[in-house]
Amino acid sequence: MFRAETPERHRPPADVTAAVSPRPQEAELAVTVLPREEGLAVTFVLPPGLQPVGANLPGIVRASGRWSATFVAPPPEGLTFRAFFDPGSAGALGDTVVVLTTPRLPGAPPGDLLPAWLRADRTVWRPSALYVVRPLAAAGAAPGGGH
Repeated sequence: MFRAETPERHRPPADVTAAVSPRPQEAELAVTVLPREEGLAVTFVLPPGLQPVGANLPGIVRASGRWSATFVAPPPEGLTFRAFFDPGSAGALGDTVVVLTTPRLPGAPPGDLLPAWLRADRTVWRPSALYVVRPLAAAGAAPGGGH
């Protein structure tokens, strides 16, 4: 396994925006993922100990104590994850992350999974790249707004 930070020129394989809408009876989290390539797996991961009272995607609590929901192969027009929480949870939702998993490594030319420097003439590769996006933290969004 090889791990590396992605250089700025390698954008994540999807645009991710999010907003938290606090209301007197609930807080709503809406995260929209607009893919730029096919074959993505999108995982929505909530902060530790936080579970929605309702969501449009089924999820589970992992051993880490974090609730997550995964959607494989979102349509080209995008996908919006919506989850509802107790009203006091709005402040914690800023730590929500979206993990984008793609079989295409950064730097691979269009139509290829591997970059040119990674030889495949005598080796079989099973590439996978994960991008961790913090849509609310990156935008500096507070409850009621978002990017």
